[in-house]
Amino acid sequence: MAPGFVPADGAVSARGAAAAPTSCPRVGVLSCRGARVGGPGGGAGWRGRVEGPGGTSGGGAFRGEPGGGRVAAPAGGETPGDGGAQGDGGYSGRMARTKQLTHVDAAGAARMVDVSAKPETARRASAHGFVKLSAEALRLVRTNAVKKGDVLATARLAGISATKRTADLIPLCHPLRIDGVRVDVRATVGGIAVEAEVTARDRTGVEMEALTAVAVACLTIYDMVKAVDRGASIRTVEVVAKEGGASGRWRRRAR
Repeated sequence: MAPGFVPADGAVSARGAAAAPTSCPRVGVLSCRGARVGGPGGGAGWRGRVEGPGGTSGGGAFRGEPGGGRVAAPAGGETPGDGGAQGDGGYSGRMARTKQLTHVDAAGAARMVDVSAKPETARRASAHGFVKLSAEALRLVRTNAVKKGDVLATARLAGISATKRTADLIPLCHPLRIDGVRVDVRATVGGIAVEAEVTARDRTGVEMEALTAVAVACLTIYDMVKAVDRGASIRTVEVVAKEGGASGRWRRRAR
């Protein structure tokens, strides 16, 4: 066993640890009652009792001190403790269940998820992207001097149109009744920023519709400027936030 690690399958590891707790079964359930792990920096961890992936019992579980041992959670278990999601301070509270892919059946084949039993709820998602341009290409866009026409307006319309065709482009997406689409395309420092927000009242989310709007708007920008800037590049197309459904609200943390 490598120094500084306390293994427990599907559970927890302590970094910077010098001694293992007294009792840690390796499969499924953690039971570390009163065990302590001391790190080189003087920190202590694993106070209290932890029982299984379903919950935490006992006070002060997985607590560390700054400068001491760090406690890392398993994949799919992000329940922050006093010190944050990962790092000095560790984890406290329940450990989340491991998430599974829903677009794969028991045999490993791709499938379209049956959402007929889910209730219709208000859905909202936003995404953004960026197209990096040369100084000359950006000047032409700003002055509306690109030969193909108005780059910003064309990209905006392309994004709106693409939103309504998402299920045709992405094979396992459900066709949704889109209530609203907003696409903003603007020239900024170093290139063009694209933002999209999509709303619907349906049984599944609209993250893919927001991403499709941004991606197609960015592709349209490249198509219109490639004659003057072959090196233009599409960067950071990602979901920013979503609302609705069983998982509720989610927002990407600022970098």
